Amino acid sequence: MPITLGTNIPSYSSRMQLNKVSDGLNGIYQKLSTGSKINKAGDDAAGLVISQNMQAKINGSKQAMKNIQTAESFLKVAEDGMVSISDHFQRINDLLTDMANDTNGIESRTAAIREVIERLSEIDRLAKSTNFNGMSMLDGSVESILVQMGPDSDADTSVLDISTALSDCHVKSFNAELPGALHPDAKINSEDDKVLIPKTYKDEYWLLKRTSGSADPTYKILTKNENGDYVDASDGSAYEEAEGDTITEVKEGYEIENTSGDNTIVLSDGAETPTYYTVGTNAQYTVGDLTDAFQPSNETCRNYMETIQNAISKIATQRGLLGAYENRMESSYDSLSTRIESLESAKVPYTDTDIAEEATALTRSQIMQQINVAVLSNTNTTQQLALSLLG
Repeated sequence: MPITLGTNIPSYSSRMQLNKVSDGLNGIYQKLSTGSKINKAGDDAAGLVISQNMQAKINGSKQAMKNIQTAESFLKVAEDGMVSISDHFQRINDLLTDMANDTNGIESRTAAIREVIERLSEIDRLAKSTNFNGMSMLDGSVESILVQMGPDSDADTSVLDISTALSDCHVKSFNAELPGALHPDAKINSEDDKVLIPKTYKDEYWLLKRTSGSADPTYKILTKNENGDYVDASDGSAYEEAEGDTITEVKEGYEIENTSGDNTIVLSDGAETPTYYTVGTNAQYTVGDLTDAFQPSNETCRNYMETIQNAISKIATQRGLLGAYENRMESSYDSLSTRIESLESAKVPYTDTDIAEEATALTRSQIMQQINVAVLSNTNTTQQLALSLLG
């Protein structure tokens, strides 16, 4: 091999090997310090793709577990509301059982039915007020409650609709409204035998009495729009004031038993022989004599008792469905926990540093680095040989 001064070939080769060993050593240091095999895409491109897909499943599963916990809390609140409603129905059933006994007089039966009325009102209040994060749960307004129970986008495998566990828990939804014969303040219209049940309205209504000349007065039901202006309660048309108009606020009225829709609201003109108006149609009928409807016989009490027991059965069935959803979500929660553990284990070979393996590689690389430094040092002496030939 010629001895030259311009290019030191052995030095280039040694330097290249030293750089390679140093790069490898730096990689080992990085793996040991971070505990991860993949610190940049170039470390393992295929392993990066696999591990990131696994990580997405792991993160999604962890969030799904949180979703399940929130949904379980949601159903727990709903069940608490149902328990309270069921307790009221149970107490009403007790009262009716007692009232059905003929050893009770009219006074004790009246006192008992007053408690029934208050408990029915409380059931309606609970049905309306039971909510979670502002979402009503027992008033029949819930259409769909989807719980993301898995990390996948497929709704068939990762989504559960728990809305069927909820139901409308108003008294009316159970067909458990108090019969007119058991309402102490109910009246019967002698002309058509319709039972009128007292009702306090939360909405505001006004009775318009219009007198023009010598003609008999006419009546119309008014309410107010969002601007606070009077409008016709039946069609929303604007009220046009006329001379002789008298407007009286009405806060109480009646409800016709066993009817539904807008025509259930019945308001009186307050006359001695009153005329009643139904909101929605402005239909009217004249009531002759009003007779008491309260007939708390043992037969009437037993008939209503059967209705209440049906309501108790329905709400118990609904609670059973709610419990089934709770059990299903608990099972899904445990399954997700196991899945996360399996995915974490499967991800380890791609992402986690094998300390024993890297420690061995570190020792080898350090020795190789020292050897290459020594070799590089020796290759630099070749140039000195050329100088010695020149004397």
